[in-house]
Amino acid sequence: MNKNIVLALAALVILLIQPFFTWFTADDYCLMGKVQADGLVSNMLHEYLTWDGRSISLTYPVCRFGLWLGKYWVGPMMGTLLLLLLSGMMLRALDLKSNNKISTTIQTMSLAAALWLAFFNFSSQTLYWTTGVGYVMDLVMLMGALWLHKVWKPTFKCYMLGIPVYFYAGTCSPNGVLALLVILMLEQLYQQIIKKEKNWMRFGYALSFIVPALLVVILSPGNARRMTGMSSENLTHIWTIYFNIKWLCMNLWKYNTLIVWGMLAVGLLGALKQYFEIEIKGVLVKLLAAFYMQRYLIGAFIAFIFFLANPALHAPRTNIQVVFFIFMYGLTGGKELLGSTKNNEKVIPFLQGSVLIVFCALASSQVFDARLSKTQLAQRDTKLRSLHGTDVVLTEADFVRPPYTRCFEDLATDSSYWLNKCVADHYGLKSIKLIDTRKKSVNYGQMAE
Repeated sequence: MNKNIVLALAALVILLIQPFFTWFTADDYCLMGKVQADGLVSNMLHEYLTWDGRSISLTYPVCRFGLWLGKYWVGPMMGTLLLLLLSGMMLRALDLKSNNKISTTIQTMSLAAALWLAFFNFSSQTLYWTTGVGYVMDLVMLMGALWLHKVWKPTFKCYMLGIPVYFYAGTCSPNGVLALLVILMLEQLYQQIIKKEKNWMRFGYALSFIVPALLVVILSPGNARRMTGMSSENLTHIWTIYFNIKWLCMNLWKYNTLIVWGMLAVGLLGALKQYFEIEIKGVLVKLLAAFYMQRYLIGAFIAFIFFLANPALHAPRTNIQVVFFIFMYGLTGGKELLGSTKNNEKVIPFLQGSVLIVFCALASSQVFDARLSKTQLAQRDTKLRSLHGTDVVLTEADFVRPPYTRCFEDLATDSSYWLNKCVADHYGLKSIKLIDTRKKSVNYGQMAE
């Protein structure tokens, strides 16, 4: 019996406990009352017309259902379960899934733990922030499209399944959708030209749903209204482009952890090994093969460079698509490298065990810290409910310092600030502000959708 099963089960328990040590924050207070008053569907249509075309996506119910119920743990729990689902889908799509149930459990939990570690710098915005957990749903939908394109057969089942899978993949964040389209195109060209498999129908069928869905999102009235106040001069001068690239690269370094760079290196080595071993002739064909082997890296680059015109939109949570494609790249390269390793029966369990140990240690510390922070927030919640209808001034004693995975934007000293007004409305206060004279640390990033 694989000894890592104990670590895998322990990691699963820790992962599933995390959502119960979260709380509503930032946009949650602003949206909760609206969603509860209007209902999920009406609020979705309202946001499509006034704020964001992505509200027609499946990400909407994922990140709004918990607000509609008024239960702080529902959204993060859905995000956590989606993370586990994503891990299983990635293993299956890359033909890494074992036929043994115990091995499958260890594989899935190891990958989920690795993804959690990769998301660490922005998990507060993608896993434990109710309004942000929809970004994990984005990855599930993108992965669904990649998987279906891989196993596609001209059957009635595939045609019917392709309608929701491809359409909803097209409603994801546009940077991820553009990366998906390029990857599907490279896979199709590789199969068509190098593998000599004549099957353009699957690519055409995918495009027929992904592209219209993408247009429905980006051409929404809400997006047009949202972009009105944004500058159109971000790419009009070479120096502007230079500073935008510099800004993006600084974000890329700040948002990603060591495990992401490790997966990038593994993917590169695996792709190089595969390329030098493949027996093909012709410059153009070799070039196509090279692009195909780098397809996930190209997808990551597209998901990243999409924000060149306005780097401010490259927030920590939108970096999740970049990490996803890098992980697909790393797993593909790792499969190629370990496939020729005689001792892979020892290497793989060692890597899995190492990831699980690091995850258990780090995630446990985050649970412990979050438990203490949640107790303080519960006390503050009780205090605010008792002050209904008054002007509230909180002091440093009411400030709550969260653990790294629960970083959030707290109240400002200005009672007219958007977050203060949302909190005041939520608790039925006339106004609220936080007087805080402590030395300020670097802001993790504004959590505004």
